Amino acid sequence: MGEAILYDHRNQPLPPTDMLPLEYVEKADRSLVAFVSPWAAQYGVVAPETFYIKDFLQTYGDGTINSVWVYAAVRTLAQTCQQIPISLFTKKGRKLGDMVDNHPILDFLERPNPTQTYADFIEAGVSYFGLGGNFFIGLEGMKDPEDPAATPEEMWALRPDKMRIVPEVFDKDRYGTIKMYAVEAGANLDNWPKYFPNEILHIKAFSPTNSYWGLPPLSVARLTILHDTYSREFMTSFFRNGLQTSGVLTTDFKLNEESFARMNQQWRELNAGSRNMHKPMILENGLKWTQTTMPPQDVQFMQLREMNKAEIVGGVFGLPPAAVGDFKDASVLANADVQDKVKWEVAVGIMGRIARVMDECLLPKFGLDPRQFQLTLDLSD
Repeated sequence: MGEAILYDHRNQPLPPTDMLPLEYVEKADRSLVAFVSPWAAQYGVVAPETFYIKDFLQTYGDGTINSVWVYAAVRTLAQTCQQIPISLFTKKGRKLGDMVDNHPILDFLERPNPTQTYADFIEAGVSYFGLGGNFFIGLEGMKDPEDPAATPEEMWALRPDKMRIVPEVFDKDRYGTIKMYAVEAGANLDNWPKYFPNEILHIKAFSPTNSYWGLPPLSVARLTILHDTYSREFMTSFFRNGLQTSGVLTTDFKLNEESFARMNQQWRELNAGSRNMHKPMILENGLKWTQTTMPPQDVQFMQLREMNKAEIVGGVFGLPPAAVGDFKDASVLANADVQDKVKWEVAVGIMGRIARVMDECLLPKFGLDPRQFQLTLDLSD
């Protein structure tokens, strides 16, 4: 790819010294947040060769690879987090003082943009964080976006799969601090909105191999999500075909094309589909049926799905079974209060990350001295 001029989000071209080959923009994003699929095409399995953040976002429900357990866990976390307010407190040394009841920064948090309330904004951000490991907040309306003290008018939860991090480039293998952020918007790079670092708040999960991007929690559960998806597809196909497993018909007689086509059509009409389930199978002319797949009871689908749920809900998101509505175990009901406490502790941990980033970045923009004030969670209730 050739050189491409980047523009800031006010559509002003950056100085020539800031020109950056588009390939570096891509490398700083896609190649660093890609995860090789555990499935290979040679096995006949349709799955992404590489997982990107967009693939993890789509597991929430609108992708080919999806999981009801991912949806349940992320929805539970997001809706729990939106009930935890971020408030402004005075500080006395390292201790919190009184809660501040009235300040423009509180109005900003309560209504971050024209289309979202605080609850809507937090639900979106926590969902992005839970699915993709990254929550980008874009600040809009600052008169001088390079001024750390400029006050924003709005903030938006930006889709992490559309974000591009543009670092300083020393050579093809060495990158420096972040120079800007870009939001993918079509094939023309000139049309991508650009943000200075001062206009983006980035809450990210820890990644041991990436300095720019957080590690999507679901990256460790790629196999589990695929198992869950394909097991559900198998069961759907099993019921669609009248509870019959796959097999082959064999005969000692030689069949011409006409006989083969007729027999194939008759077999489908008489035996395939839910309306033909439980009908006896009539074989003639020396035909023999040989089963080629394991019956569902031998595959232990229910046990597999329970294992998938445990790995995703508990292993990835740290939630107890009751958090996703699983009360079948008597011990769950007996310890419902304990499990509810665990759910809140996980939510508080995520919201704590968000509050710390907001505290560091937003206080100076609203004229507040970080030595005298602090944005933090209000856990009084």
